[in-house]
Amino acid sequence: MNTELAKFLAADERPEEAMIYPELYGFLFAVCSAPEMTSPSDWLPLVFNGEAAGYADEAEAEMVMAGIMAVYNEVNNGVISTNPSLPAWLEMLSPPMENFGDEAPLAYWSRGFLVGHDWLSEVWDYYVLDEMEAELAACLMALTLFSSKELAEAYASEGRDEPLPLERLAEMTVDGLDMAMASYAQMGRSIYLALQQQAQTPIEREGDKVGRNDVCPCGSGKKFKRCCMN
Repeated sequence: MNTELAKFLAADERPEEAMIYPELYGFLFAVCSAPEMTSPSDWLPLVFNGEAAGYADEAEAEMVMAGIMAVYNEVNNGVISTNPSLPAWLEMLSPPMENFGDEAPLAYWSRGFLVGHDWLSEVWDYYVLDEMEAELAACLMALTLFSSKELAEAYASEGRDEPLPLERLAEMTVDGLDMAMASYAQMGRSIYLALQQQAQTPIEREGDKVGRNDVCPCGSGKKFKRCCMN
């Protein structure tokens, strides 16, 4: 855990609604798992709610930026390995209902994830396949459940004649959180890799291949190597 970065993010000098350390991890998990890669210049403003971070000096700015990028690399490595997990220092409280508390680390992580996924929701909507939708919805329920008790209660009653007891849903979610993270990351990663492969696939030209010394097909009368081959 980067205590200097955690202290900076939690300081009163930060903008209102700026992310604290656990939120940053949840947010970057959503960013790193998305079907499209986004640059730090795109997502960094969201960390501080679109406002100036309030650095004391250049040295502090460099420390914070280095710390944030280290968190990004840590989270991204977990996504790439297809075995992501919550950071070791993030304590899940027991009993599971305690994770709905305003200061619960998992609640902060879940809120950060929700910000990240909402920001990238159009990307997911554009690329996700129909057969992935149910799995994605299940992952989102697990990963956002502890962001607010009101949202969790909506999940508990969704599509049911009688609501599932919230205590039971919280218990099930804690037990399956690692699996939900892995599934979410795998979906985003598989789409990303498919897009990369598609972009690198050479386009096959129709018709016979034109030789270097053949007459250029453009009609110039010149040899291909002296015309459109250049």
